[in-house]
Order: sequence, then C-alpha cells, then structure tokens
Amino acid sequence: MHSVPDATTRVEELLRTRSVPLSRPELTSLLDLGDDEVGNALQRLAGERKVYHDGPAERALWMWMPESTRRRLRYEW
Repeated sequence: MHSVPDATTRVEELLRTRSVPLSRPELTSLLDLGDDEVGNALQRLAGERKVYHDGPAERALWMWMPESTRRRLRYEW
C-alpha cells in the first residue's frame, strides 16, 4: 500500500505535466494507488492551491473515481 505523500506526489506530477484531459493509460497508471488515495491526494493538492477544479486533467481524474468515493470525500473545490 502506498503512503499518502507518495499518492500526492504522483498525482501532482501527473497533473503538472498535463494541459489536456488525461488519457486512459495515464489514468490506469494510478489504479495501483486506489481511488481513495487518489481522491485524498486531489483534495490535499486543492487545499494547497496546487491544482484547480476547472483544469481538464483534474476533472478527468475526479470523474474516473467511483461515485461512492466522490460522495464519501464530499468533493468541494
């Protein structure tokens, strides 16, 4: 199991290098982290103002997660 800092680092690096929506291979490259950790990483980065809710890559990553995870995380940008 990966640590949250590792998940945060991976998500941040992936989003920083993208200005267009993420591709399916890029999204599946994060599958080993699990959607909970990816969601927590997105929330942490948003809180630090390192990602933004309207970025196409961020939106694609969020939409990749199951609805149950989005509800649980109470996604609020």
